[in-house]
Amino acid sequence: KGVLLRNEKNISKIQSVQIINAENNILEIVLNEGKYHEVRRLIAAVGNHVNKLKRIAFGEFSLLQNEYKNLNEGEFVIIKDFNFEKFL
Repeated sequence: KGVLLRNEKNISKIQSVQIINAENNILEIVLNEGKYHEVRRLIAAVGNHVNKLKRIAFGEFSLLQNEYKNLNEGEFVIIKDFNFEKFL
């Protein structure tokens, strides 16, 4: 149903959540739109704490697919010929 976070006018909803590793409390959470520390705030709202957070996708870009899947921490790829204005 979502959670009304402090200082927000609208209810925040998670699009989907998947348990990756129940023993180590590792989840994959998908949001339609992420706001200021929204994942941490949503988890805190239900009485839990986030120790580590890793973004694996942003819009069409996923670190799990295509040429991005082999990037190591700290590496980067220059993205050319892409219309970023639709994300503004």
